[in-house]
Amino acid sequence: LQLIFIQLFLADTVEGIDLWVRRFGCKPERLARQLRKGQYNTKLFSELEARANWLQHRLDLTEEQMKKLFKRMPVLLAYSIEDNIEPKLRYFQSRLALNEVNLRSIITQMPTLLGLSVEKNIEPKLKYLQTRLELNDSKLRGIIKKMPMLLAYSIENNIEPTV
Repeated sequence: LQLIFIQLFLADTVEGIDLWVRRFGCKPERLARQLRKGQYNTKLFSELEARANWLQHRLDLTEEQMKKLFKRMPVLLAYSIEDNIEPKLRYFQSRLALNEVNLRSIITQMPTLLGLSVEKNIEPKLKYLQTRLELNDSKLRGIIKKMPMLLAYSIENNIEPTV
């Protein structure tokens, strides 16, 4: 562990370590393990911080919400803002007519939604729920606001057997 931190220091990434430990609540031991496994390239710390800052600003998240979000889905900061995160946030806002508060609530409850495909996963589930339960847009929005985890469930294995 000490060797890794010395290497990081020599590589001028002390700020990156501080970001992960202080801002995201990552334990130094976990960070050291992930660095040893090659899961995080120490040269990407500034890029990851820029993504974190963008996400925090876009969703108006507190530092505590950022820590929770990262703990639930650390890979989130590896996603492209332009190709993945922003288009999905716009999709959720448009498809479900969500305001900023509702969007923040859904994403903080279920950040894994940002890792799902809109075309192959999310939209088919929304259509299924809306059709099967005969919901208008407003009622669908209400259900997803209360239970965003529905969008991560399998229709065949989890949703259909209980409807």
